[in-house]
Amino acid sequence: MDHKSKRRSSDISRDDLHNIHGSVRKFNYVCSIANFSQRLEKTGERIRSPNCVVGSQYRSEWYLRIYPNGANGDSKDYVSVYLALSKPVSAEIKCRFSILNNKEEEKNICVVKNTAEVGNRGWGFSKFVRRDSLLNKSNGLLVEDKLTILCEIEIIELKLEEHDKRETSINVTKPQSNLSLELGNSSDSSLFSDCSIKVGETTIKVHRGILATKSHIFYNFFNSTPENSQMNTIEIKNFRAEVVKEMIRYIYTNDISDIGNMASDVLAIAVEYGLDGLKDIAVRHLCRNLNTENICELFCYYIGITTNCKIFIIADDLCNIRSRVTEFNSVCSLRNFSSLLGKIGERHTSPSFGVGNEDKPELCLKVYPNGDKGDSNDYVSVYLILLKPGKARVLKYYKISILNDKEEEKHICIVDKVTGIDGRCWGFSKYVKRDFLLNESNGLLINDTLRILCEAEFIDPGNLQASMNVIIPETRLSSGYGNLFESQSFTDCIIKVGNAEIKVHRGILATRSHVFFYDIFNSTPENPQTNIIEIENFHIENVANELLAIAVEHGLDRLKVVAVKYLCGDLNIEDVCERFILSETFSSKELKECCQVFIIDNAGDLMDTNNWKELVKNHPLLVESLFFELLNLPSTSK
Repeated sequence: MDHKSKRRSSDISRDDLHNIHGSVRKFNYVCSIANFSQRLEKTGERIRSPNCVVGSQYRSEWYLRIYPNGANGDSKDYVSVYLALSKPVSAEIKCRFSILNNKEEEKNICVVKNTAEVGNRGWGFSKFVRRDSLLNKSNGLLVEDKLTILCEIEIIELKLEEHDKRETSINVTKPQSNLSLELGNSSDSSLFSDCSIKVGETTIKVHRGILATKSHIFYNFFNSTPENSQMNTIEIKNFRAEVVKEMIRYIYTNDISDIGNMASDVLAIAVEYGLDGLKDIAVRHLCRNLNTENICELFCYYIGITTNCKIFIIADDLCNIRSRVTEFNSVCSLRNFSSLLGKIGERHTSPSFGVGNEDKPELCLKVYPNGDKGDSNDYVSVYLILLKPGKARVLKYYKISILNDKEEEKHICIVDKVTGIDGRCWGFSKYVKRDFLLNESNGLLINDTLRILCEAEFIDPGNLQASMNVIIPETRLSSGYGNLFESQSFTDCIIKVGNAEIKVHRGILATRSHVFFYDIFNSTPENPQTNIIEIENFHIENVANELLAIAVEHGLDRLKVVAVKYLCGDLNIEDVCERFILSETFSSKELKECCQVFIIDNAGDLMDTNNWKELVKNHPLLVESLFFELLNLPSTSK
């Protein structure tokens, strides 16, 4: 029996990671700018739309750059429009731009005739439309002074960086990082703090190294004199205690609580201590809460703390640049279709896909090669499933078709009157007869691969999703603490491994590892002040296998998963037996399964090696597990 052919449930999407694939191929992106005639941007100054997130498995993020007075001197009499890519590095696309009038008709259509490669530099038209023509009311291009641009995009190929590509060789899920949470707990508990911030009668215990990592102002202060580097108390006089606490919370976690009525003070302290991310959060909060009573005060206040007051000059429009995805299509490919002779009701689930802003709907396709129920057993059943509704409320229409070898749509089924999304499932129990699909003369299978195209359009009842033109920078929390480790600034402890010494920070070790917290630093009253920790039985130059061991010994679950993922992806004849033994020693089911598959697939080359002979001699239960895996039986060693 082929050990790879087993099926463990009616939903076999997990086992079919090699077999069923999906991707968003086309989508329409609409960006609207209110009060366009009042824009004050100069030539070369741009408006950036919110990001449009496309897909889940292969995720890409797109946005528009719009220059109301041209991108350069040559286009100063025009509006310039460019499509740009935030992630990944580049993509090969076809696209076209147009302006939607008050009847939703496309005007001023500009088409990129050939396939274009788009990256963060963008691709588009420096002379998209003459500004005077756009502002001329008789042309009807502005609707109540609002410019609405439609960008239709077809993704030919996403060019991913190597580390972004999906790994299909192993099924190891990397847990979400808890770095922010753990460092936040460190701040709340004041563990291993080496400094205090005093605000009036309030004292906040902190860690010099963390303050210096996130704020260049603190860094320069600590390094300005020898005395400052050892200072135990910093006094802040210009801000209330609750404002300083929010700044400290941000430094440790890259997040804040509800800043409510102190947003202006948070903005001021962010500027004073060089925290750009916190500044952007405060600006976004202020922009969301502008009204006729506070706009003048905030305008003058912002000028008082920075020379760049432009964001408040156009503050009324920050809430008026909006975007939406009008429609999209996704292609799902099911390989080796003719061999799928399962039972009725056995389904194959595509990877999830979605298009839109942060709160986008996410969907997937479920395909039943032998029908979803008894009366459809001669058919292939296909359903569109809503996994996450996002802000959408109504599915306007959907279309399902099959792509032949000429990329032509065949066997088209359209539903243009759809109920609200509470149903969460739409499709066809009798989509196409199975024998018709398998008939080669019909040309519906390409190399035994069924390619299903799903096109859909959701409608947000609010019509447009309001979004501000204030971009919160990506968190650099991990890289910041990585730089702190590399620079060895403000270290208070040394880890000794043989002749190697590694300078570290007690507070960060205790925050990330419960073994360091309980067994090393807090086991005796003397240990919290320990300056040297000796780690034996590990060799710093032999990282690959020992990384797993050290992760288990020091209770670092996330590092354990990262180590397992690396070990699974780097198996070879020389080391697979050793790693098979490691999987048993450290109870790693994922590593064990990867080693089993590799050994079974490469048995012929492995049997003559000394490593295999030692495995057979010294680890009979592991060999037994291979036998049971091959026969698809439960192993007694599991």
